[in-house]
Amino acid sequence: MQVKLDKSFRDLTGQDKANCHNFLRSSAGELLVFDLSHPESVSPVVVGDCRGCVTTLSWIAADRAHPKTCNSVVASTSSGFILVFKLNLLKSTFTLKSGFMLQSQDVPRGIRGPIDETEGVEVTTASFNKEDPTLFVIGAEGGGLFVCSSSSEVPAGREFDNVRVMRCVTSVLSPHTGRVLTSQFSQHHHNAILSSASDNQIRLYSILQPNKPVSVIYSEEIITCSELSPSRPMVVAVGLVTGQVVLHDFGTKSCQPFLSLPAAEKPASITYLKFNKKEVALLAAGDRLGRVSIWQLPDDAVSPLSTEHNALANLLDTVTE
Repeated sequence: MQVKLDKSFRDLTGQDKANCHNFLRSSAGELLVFDLSHPESVSPVVVGDCRGCVTTLSWIAADRAHPKTCNSVVASTSSGFILVFKLNLLKSTFTLKSGFMLQSQDVPRGIRGPIDETEGVEVTTASFNKEDPTLFVIGAEGGGLFVCSSSSEVPAGREFDNVRVMRCVTSVLSPHTGRVLTSQFSQHHHNAILSSASDNQIRLYSILQPNKPVSVIYSEEIITCSELSPSRPMVVAVGLVTGQVVLHDFGTKSCQPFLSLPAAEKPASITYLKFNKKEVALLAAGDRLGRVSIWQLPDDAVSPLSTEHNALANLLDTVTE
């Protein structure tokens, strides 16, 4: 059932009302921070520059007890950078804290283009581990998936705003054969990683088994994005080029979705999916026409089964040759 958009943006995304700032990215490389407590304002309160198309953003909030203190924003770019900025809302400034780079030499030979060790490889998606904030996973244009560490002290031979850029890759996951659309650490298990790509595969990996995904779902339709359920450890929502959103369960052997949400009357490719962290039955879906639909999912789609957490742990901890 499709429901009306009757909540504010910060409610739908689970943002604290005491810290109602959000950011937008730009193909020109700008980071724009807006204050949602003043919806009549159309001007950003802070603007930063990544010097290249921004592909993903991650918000790392400050201490809840001091909402006006500095926050961090992590941006990945089409030029291969992963940049960590300190956001100071009082001074309206972005300051680069650290920078990392995915280089050609980090990419497996089978999907590697012409090698230029000074140039970066486009990072299409990135996600940080909830339990270990120094650990993150990134996906790349050619299908590469990489587990990375922000503790790296190996220089990449580049600088960004006078900050020395580091290499970050610690291990390489079995690559896709198309552009990676999603790389996401699970909040249910510290070893679990979700990926999806333009090869129409949705994969579940274990860090302990980088050479082979522990489970694969093959989509009959073209995939555009995906998002793990915050309440059901084995469930993933997948956006399709047809404008539909489908839910899959890694716990079943079938590649068919167990729930399908129909496309709008004028279908358009789904570009983004997001579950509400507090009201887990709400799923927001954005499309290429700029529309946002808010879905109220049925209870059986969001209520975890008693066996799901153990099933996920068993799947991830079974390391095969």
